[in-house]
Amino acid sequence: NELQEREKGLVDFGNYAAWFKAAGGIFVLILVLIGLVIDRGADVGSTWWLTYWSRHGGEDPYSFLQIYAFINVTAIFAIFARQLFIFLAGLRAAKLLFVELLDVILRAPMSFFDTTPIGRIVNRFSKDVYILDEKLVLALRGYLNALSRVISTIFVIS
Repeated sequence: NELQEREKGLVDFGNYAAWFKAAGGIFVLILVLIGLVIDRGADVGSTWWLTYWSRHGGEDPYSFLQIYAFINVTAIFAIFARQLFIFLAGLRAAKLLFVELLDVILRAPMSFFDTTPIGRIVNRFSKDVYILDEKLVLALRGYLNALSRVISTIFVIS
């Protein structure tokens, strides 16, 4: 029975595309990238400002400290907003994909339930949904953080 076949190997790119579309599509990507740019810009700016401050520290230290604090508070808000937005996009994708999965299962013919063990169906609603809900979002967040750090480091070095 083709409904019982289990795919093995690498995850098809179409699955990631379906998750990305359910999360909000290109709009989500643009907002996450804007958050990454602000975050990395504030990180690089903070490091640069400390270097500048150490070379010109004989002047008013409070104005240097205020600018440094402003840069870091901006970074905190950018990180918070980006993480919250990724979390909400993942939650949106999880909800839409779960509803779609439930709809497919509820519309399946009775022969599907006669031939498919209930444990396999429950597994789809537990393990696979868990991977989509939590692991994929964490992996995406980690990948974007690492990528943005590498790009900002290359930018600072060059």
